[in-house]
Amino acid sequence: MFGEKSDWVLNLRKNPQLEVVWTRLNYISVAEWLNEEDAIAILSDYKKRNPNLVKFISNMDDTIIIKNFICCDTDENESILNISNNGQSSSILELGTHKKHYPYIKYIDTIKVKNKRIDTMYK
Repeated sequence: MFGEKSDWVLNLRKNPQLEVVWTRLNYISVAEWLNEEDAIAILSDYKKRNPNLVKFISNMDDTIIIKNFICCDTDENESILNISNNGQSSSILELGTHKKHYPYIKYIDTIKVKNKRIDTMYK
């Protein structure tokens, strides 16, 4: 959920001190709330510095097809997908050695995902 009523926004409003974890780097920071004018200025500057990324994101709905499936040798059944807390390490496999190198990454949920052969997925 996004917006002012989402849990993460409410939590930051109560306690603005936070830790950002990115790969092996940790940053301690304090969340600041911008007024609309400052937010627009920052986003405008971001658009100027990252035109290709902004164009890519703005076109995502028209140019990218996102399909939620597990590529395998059958179109039958479902598999369990482990959802990670960082959004990038989700897998059908257990964490294994990944857990050793990235101890802050954990599985926080599971979902059922349809199995699909890649050749039938794009027909």
